[in-house]
Amino acid sequence: MAGLAAVGGIVSGVAGGMGSMMGAAGEASALRTQANVKAAEGQAQRRKGIEEQGRATYKAREEQKQTDKTLSDQRARFASAGGGIDGSARETSELTGERGLDRSNTTIWQGLQANQSRQFQADILQVEADSLRQAASTKQKAGAIAGISSMVGGFGGAIKGGGGIGGGSSGGNYVFGS
Repeated sequence: MAGLAAVGGIVSGVAGGMGSMMGAAGEASALRTQANVKAAEGQAQRRKGIEEQGRATYKAREEQKQTDKTLSDQRARFASAGGGIDGSARETSELTGERGLDRSNTTIWQGLQANQSRQFQADILQVEADSLRQAASTKQKAGAIAGISSMVGGFGGAIKGGGGIGGGSSGGNYVFGS
């Protein structure tokens, strides 16, 4: 009967150990999935930042084209009025050019800032993903250690409680832990 109890202890230890390992593996898998989601969100942020900066650059070019057209129209009006580009006409043209350049530069700067903000968000998401991956690894290792410990405990308990290696409870059998 002691042999049956020993086998029961071993089976219980192995089952408990396998359960610990499988539970930890499931949790680790869930953490890795969360890490992959965070990494994907980070990549999406990076793409959005590049897209926003590209849109701003395009808008700045369009603003510059509009400024160039406005300057051309001003010069044509000044010339058709019989004057050249001097005095107040020249100042008006210079001011128009400066304002256009300021608008373009501001738009480019805003696009750059938007991209940098997205890159920063992506970096944060990557740190979170790395942390989740590390947690998954730690969870997996802890589950393996707990599982092995449970199995060893089951063997040790079976040997100690079952009377020894031979399965009997008397005689010259060596009993572990006694």
